[in-house]
Amino acid sequence: MKLKLLFLLVIIPATGTHACQCPSRGIVYEADCAFDIVVARVVAEKEDPITCGEFYLDHSFMIQIEFSYKGNLKGTQKIFAGQGGGPCGAILWTGVDYLLVVQKYGDHHLYATMCNDNTYLHSADDHVKFLNQYYNKDYHITDRLYFIAIMLLCLAVASCACIVVFSYYKQTRDSQYI
Repeated sequence: MKLKLLFLLVIIPATGTHACQCPSRGIVYEADCAFDIVVARVVAEKEDPITCGEFYLDHSFMIQIEFSYKGNLKGTQKIFAGQGGGPCGAILWTGVDYLLVVQKYGDHHLYATMCNDNTYLHSADDHVKFLNQYYNKDYHITDRLYFIAIMLLCLAVASCACIVVFSYYKQTRDSQYI
């Protein structure tokens, strides 16, 4: 019985630990300390390990920056982060939009860690409100899913119209030969 209790208290919690331990910091802290805070989409990713100071980051990502709060970054940038499994990098995924807290290491390396207050753009309303007020900016999150839904609806309506026109054309053509 004691062995089972020891297993439950020591072994099981140890299997879920991460190599990176850091305090979670909020966007209020990040606003002053970050190299930049950007709205960006991850467009590419590759395994590319690097150590930036105390942080081990296992992937590099190409991000397309839509908006920068501090104005230090624009266009497409290479940023180091992670894919989970223990490294300290922020877990990013290709094709996803984020509000990223970007740090700079040395002269060239940009990175984002799990310790920073990075978030998916679709759930960053409170962050954006705070940052807009803090930096006197006027960025608004555009719901890309809404635009995709509108485009799909337009495509469906156009397809239906084509089917109706084709059916009418076929019906009138067939009636001429009877």
